[in-house]
Amino acid sequence: GLPLSAALPTAADAPDAIGEAVDVWLVERSASAGRPVEVHRLRLRVGQEQWSAPHAPGVTEQVLLVTGRAAIGPEGAELGPGETLTYDGARPHLWRALGSEPASALLVMRYP
Repeated sequence: GLPLSAALPTAADAPDAIGEAVDVWLVERSASAGRPVEVHRLRLRVGQEQWSAPHAPGVTEQVLLVTGRAAIGPEGAELGPGETLTYDGARPHLWRALGSEPASALLVMRYP
C-alpha cells in the first residue's frame, strides 16, 4: 500500500486561497454533531504578516504547526513543530512565519 502522504496535495498544487502571508488548501469539509468542520493545510511565507479578520461568533480554530516556527492567533503565540493552539476565531488573529524558513500547519475550523 501507499503511504497516506501519497493522497495529500503537494506544495506544487495551486492553493485554494492566497493571503498576504498564508497559502491555504482545503483538505476536508464535513460536519460533527451537526456543526460544519473544515480542515486546511497552510503554508506561511517568510517575511510576511497577515491579520485575519474575525469570523462569526462561535467559530473555533485549532492549529497544529507541522514545520518551521510561527506566531499565530489573537495573541501571536509562538509555536514550533508539533505544538498546537486553539483560539476563538471571532477575534482578529495573526499568521507569521518566524525565522528564515516557511512554516506549514494544519488548521481545523469548527463553526457554530
